[in-house]
Amino acid sequence: MHNKIFKVKIMKRIGEKLILFLVLPFAGFLESFIKPWSSSSRTIIFLWFVAFGMCFTPTNKDVDSWRYAEEFKEESRASSAQFQQQISDYFNYYQTTSTKDIYIVAMTFLVSRVTGNPHVFFMMLALVFALFYVKSMEFITPIFTEKYEKYVVPLLFLLFCLSNPMFNLNGVRFWTAAWISVFVLFQVLVNKNYLYLLLAPATILVHASFVIFVALLGVFFLVGYLDKVWRVVFIISLFFAALSVVPSFQLTGIPLPVFFESEMEAYASDSAIMEMQSAYQDMPLYAQVLNILPRVFINVLAILLLFKEDEIFKNQERKRVMRMMLVLLSFVNITFSIPSVGVRFFRLVFPLLIYLLIKTPSFVNRYKVVVYLFPLAFIVEIVYWFRHMAMVTTITDYIFPLPLLMYQYLF
Repeated sequence: MHNKIFKVKIMKRIGEKLILFLVLPFAGFLESFIKPWSSSSRTIIFLWFVAFGMCFTPTNKDVDSWRYAEEFKEESRASSAQFQQQISDYFNYYQTTSTKDIYIVAMTFLVSRVTGNPHVFFMMLALVFALFYVKSMEFITPIFTEKYEKYVVPLLFLLFCLSNPMFNLNGVRFWTAAWISVFVLFQVLVNKNYLYLLLAPATILVHASFVIFVALLGVFFLVGYLDKVWRVVFIISLFFAALSVVPSFQLTGIPLPVFFESEMEAYASDSAIMEMQSAYQDMPLYAQVLNILPRVFINVLAILLLFKEDEIFKNQERKRVMRMMLVLLSFVNITFSIPSVGVRFFRLVFPLLIYLLIKTPSFVNRYKVVVYLFPLAFIVEIVYWFRHMAMVTTITDYIFPLPLLMYQYLF
């Protein structure tokens, strides 16, 4: 009898959430975001992300999403033969081709067979992005029902979401691959479901740079168990990060795909690194400090976790997550000064770190003051996030009912 009443209450609550989402989608999202531990809340969060993709309207010609929208309009007139040629060029390793990965190419072609509406295109991109976002979230949110200090849980959840927010639909290739990678890591490290390792190479099809992720997974499985070695490597990597020391990449004579050679030239060449460092040095001192705070914050938390290593290693799941986090963070610190390498892969560290924090309540309660500093450490990113959300959406996207938004963008 009690179970039946409980089920009725659950169904009623789900119904209330869906009605609120239909009437005011953003309000429904916020209500679920505040209490994300139930599956119904995560479903609403997923639906809002898809709706956000539908409303997504790039207006800045300098951003990637503008290019995706323009290419989608052009590709809607492309033939099947042209699409097949692009795929053939991609898999022909040494062909002269500008096709970096096939995810956007395939999504552009498939959606354009149905409609030429860019809002549908971004909605489908958001659906894939949100799927792995929310599936990764499932490894974090159920633990939030445990007792913690007030405000600690929402801050940690916000940090998890800020690691790769929905606005990153703007650079959808890398950031979709990032959520797929996080999902793979959780399945492998937490659930020991090694079948998901087959999904890891697929990230390269989404963004070519994720050959690095696959390589780091290989490093983890080969030598990740050398705990003392990785503690030393991590500590050394902190000096690289602090001094902005960049290892020299000499790839002359090594056969690479044309698109990979151009990427290395764009991101890892001496001129690219010097240009980035020069731009950083030209910033006012306060801006330099604010920009390095997120990196300092995450590394400080990682160092503090090392002091709790004995407690963490009592649990095999946490041991595996800790080892992988050190492998990732060491790589990130060493390569942080390489444009679009360390700074991007840095985001893969956040979910692993947060998992360790919330699975170690004694740590969170002892160092809660550090967690409370999160908004200050990430103030630049939070402001950046709000400003850029305003660039791709309008106020009506947040106050109109879902049917009206669908009519506005889809018909």
